[in-house]
Amino acid sequence: MRPHNNACLVCVLLVKALALSNYLLFASISPSQFQIVCGHWISQKDIKKSKKEEKINMDIKLSPAQAAKREIVEQLKEKIKSCQSFVVLDYKGLTVAKDTEFRNELRKNGVEYKVYKNTLFRIALNELGYTEFDEALNGPSSFAFGIQDAVAPAKVAAESIKKLNAMSIKCGMFDGKFADAATCNAMAKVPGREVLLGMLVSVLSAPMRGLAVALNAVAEKQGE
Repeated sequence: MRPHNNACLVCVLLVKALALSNYLLFASISPSQFQIVCGHWISQKDIKKSKKEEKINMDIKLSPAQAAKREIVEQLKEKIKSCQSFVVLDYKGLTVAKDTEFRNELRKNGVEYKVYKNTLFRIALNELGYTEFDEALNGPSSFAFGIQDAVAPAKVAAESIKKLNAMSIKCGMFDGKFADAATCNAMAKVPGREVLLGMLVSVLSAPMRGLAVALNAVAEKQGE
């Protein structure tokens, strides 16, 4: 056998031996623990790290201003999903004094109030699947969020509009659904959460009061 043929044979044997050792290595390690990517072993931890780094790299591509806007949009999406309701207002006509008075009234009723750029609010709503608000999100816009009481934003807004002779309701959202200005004004007439709870307590306690009166009358009769 010629020397160069011997060299070729040795190479073939080495390749086969390497393939066999790789096979044994593959068989000894759980597929759920490792994956083969581009001929290299990468653990699940490394893959997650790679994905995280990829996301960071995508974020790095945003300018500081773009990243700040993106953060606001994400915050808005969470607020929209978690609130009981919100009302969009045209704050035209509010002076500094009136604005302060309006904000104080909202705060007393547990309503969060803030001015956002229409574009950012529209993007947040669009990404959540809402397009009905697009037309209203033009011009001066402020937003009142009902965190616990769904009626509070519309009620406080409607009452303040009459009292301060300023602002107007554009639209809103109740129970995850778009509401036009007329619906918001109608919701403003619904009793608030505290009033409804008081009414419920009154209704539930009425039979108990009747029972107490009856038992007292029986006790008095027996005492005679």
